[in-house]
Amino acid sequence: MKQKQIFHEKEIFDLKKELSELKVSNEDNKKQISDLRKEMSYLILTHKYHGVLQNVSLKQLLNEGFKVGMKELYSYKNTFEEFQKFKKYSLVVLAARMMIL
Repeated sequence: MKQKQIFHEKEIFDLKKELSELKVSNEDNKKQISDLRKEMSYLILTHKYHGVLQNVSLKQLLNEGFKVGMKELYSYKNTFEEFQKFKKYSLVVLAARMMIL
């Protein structure tokens, strides 16, 4: 786990460096800068939300840019086809919470 964390941190550092060099050297590369920002955001999110986590609020996820794609009771029997609409995304979060009655 530590090795993966170091790998992500170096990748994020390299992307930040590349992004700052692009800004300085050529302001016309807006598409390339935008792509680098997206890649860096993805790496940061996958690093931050890796594995099974507890006590992450819906508000926190929404603030990070996640969107609610499906909201069902835990007892609802989802089908494989219902999840197919999410395959176009590179990062998907599945969450559950206990309902207090």
